[in-house]
Amino acid sequence: MFNLNFIYKMRSTNQNRHLYVVTDVDSSVDETSTLGTIAPFTTGDNPKERDLYFLYKGRDCVTRSDLIPIDLITYVKYVPANKQQTPLRRVVVKLDSTINSGAPIQGEDYILNIEFQQFYGLSPEDTYVKTVALHIGPNITTASGFYDAMIQELNAAFSREIGASANSNPYLTFTKKSLSGGGYELVIEEKKQPWTLGKWEAESLMFNVFPSTIHVSGSEVTWGTAEVVTPVNFVPNSERMADLEWFTFGERGDIYRGMGYPNNFDFKAMIDATDNTGYDVLEIHYAYQGTCEDIQKSEKEITLVGKASDEVITELISAINGMRPDLGF
Repeated sequence: MFNLNFIYKMRSTNQNRHLYVVTDVDSSVDETSTLGTIAPFTTGDNPKERDLYFLYKGRDCVTRSDLIPIDLITYVKYVPANKQQTPLRRVVVKLDSTINSGAPIQGEDYILNIEFQQFYGLSPEDTYVKTVALHIGPNITTASGFYDAMIQELNAAFSREIGASANSNPYLTFTKKSLSGGGYELVIEEKKQPWTLGKWEAESLMFNVFPSTIHVSGSEVTWGTAEVVTPVNFVPNSERMADLEWFTFGERGDIYRGMGYPNNFDFKAMIDATDNTGYDVLEIHYAYQGTCEDIQKSEKEITLVGKASDEVITELISAINGMRPDLGF
């Protein structure tokens, strides 16, 4: 069982998108400034003619952003890192407390199906199902023992997958959790999936859990419940931001992606894909419009990215609002 969905998801980044990775905000920028330092400025005296721009300390020199006509700003969007994190799906499996007082019934086969959707391809029909059957014998008499045995069976079912072992697999975790009011439950949680910069995007696992039926007093009933609950673990957006940085550099020319070696530029990332706090984003969408007849607007975007733990994007927003309170960034 491995993911054959290897169609790389290329990001559609507007050719006029400029990305700046911000590490510090200052009132001015020069050659002695720290890499990633940015400073906002405005030009002109007439409010309707004023432009917003940034000075930025890059790896080689200080650069100036495009002049952003303030009256042609379409929108400004601030997205904090915690709004871009990916939740890890979490499913709780419980024995039905109304069946045999919540204890497993001797001699019955308790079957649990885990269905993965779009696992081999993009079609909804590309499903993969893991089926676990637990026969209840004299060694399993309590709900606690049932969950322990079910976890062993689940681990065994996944043990033949690539990268799996007898007690672990690359896709899901299985945990018996004790409840504060007494009793136990089985927690099945998604694991973070592999990622490779610019080549392989980490996919979310789409899976559902279905308990089967058992026979109770001549009736066929479902032995338990499987409920999707609020996730407790999340994956930060650091990898996605690293991909965005990679692709925006590549749009400047494939020489940034190693083409034409040795006559190429080595790409040196500024975003730390392993950062656990994630990255805040400020996006300014605007247009350049000429003064001739029958003119058209040239859509552009400036995307400013900074570590959430450093709070540099919120600091930059405050600096812009300090200069132009009417903008309301």
